[in-house]
Amino acid sequence: MIRLLLLLFVALSIFACSCTNSADFIEDNSGNVTITAGTTLITVNTTLGAVPTNVQLTLLGNPGDNVTIDVESLRSNSFDIRFQTPLTVDERIFWVARRKP
Repeated sequence: MIRLLLLLFVALSIFACSCTNSADFIEDNSGNVTITAGTTLITVNTTLGAVPTNVQLTLLGNPGDNVTIDVESLRSNSFDIRFQTPLTVDERIFWVARRKP
């Protein structure tokens, strides 16, 4: 009986910890966006609710050689993706925005 109560206490404690926001808790939001040919800037909307500390982009196509991409204007509900030169083809991008409090 004591062993069962101890396991129940540990299980409830773990569940309670997963609901709290500790210093190591990372919040993230992700999605994909298509940038059409000829475009150099697109604003990506997020539901993060806070300015991200890290944004990762993954190109899902082949935009060509020597493509430079910048992430700009980090905001609590959006950020911008800028291509230094206009794309010649449509490009899908998978993105992840993370915030570590």
